[in-house]
Amino acid sequence: MFMPPDSRLHLDPQDEYTHTPEAAGNYNESMYFNAFDTARGIGAWMRLGNRPNEGHAEMTCCVYLPDGRVGFMYGRPPISHNEAMDAGGLRFEVLEPFKRLRVSYEGELLIMDDPHAMADPGSAFKRYPKRRAAISWDEYVPRYLEEMHGAAQLWRIRDLARRVAGGATVTLLCSSACTDPARCHRTLLANLVTAAAARA
Repeated sequence: MFMPPDSRLHLDPQDEYTHTPEAAGNYNESMYFNAFDTARGIGAWMRLGNRPNEGHAEMTCCVYLPDGRVGFMYGRPPISHNEAMDAGGLRFEVLEPFKRLRVSYEGELLIMDDPHAMADPGSAFKRYPKRRAAISWDEYVPRYLEEMHGAAQLWRIRDLARRVAGGATVTLLCSSACTDPARCHRTLLANLVTAAAARA
């Protein structure tokens, strides 16, 4: 998009939502997200492009796992409108324009030992297994809490709890991209530490 010098771009909250499709046969409205947790060694990017005039969407979900493997899925699920970004198990929701959006995926992922295998998608889809996957906050919470029951994690939680019970101030940090404490692992951890401190 070309913008002449001294132009000003005005964004309206409604711009965060889908729009009425133009008449062009190849009309495409898309959204893209990526997120990375360097401490846990995991990352993901996801894209959904609606092509309502062609009757399908383009869905891509790619997850980088801590052990070096990659979970990947691509598809062209059918759609009949452009009223939502929701196709092929991938869903983007606007909770608060320009501030909070929710991304979730529930479907299959191709689990690849060699990420470069996607240079030949046809071969990769035949070679590697597919696994059911769910990527959402509701799925994340129980998995995180289960992981925190490990011996090393419990030791660390109890150590933090002793400090809190002794009057120390403990600060839990997260990525600068995290803007919603209610949907952050540090809040889950803080609850665990607070509960352990109450028992100390």
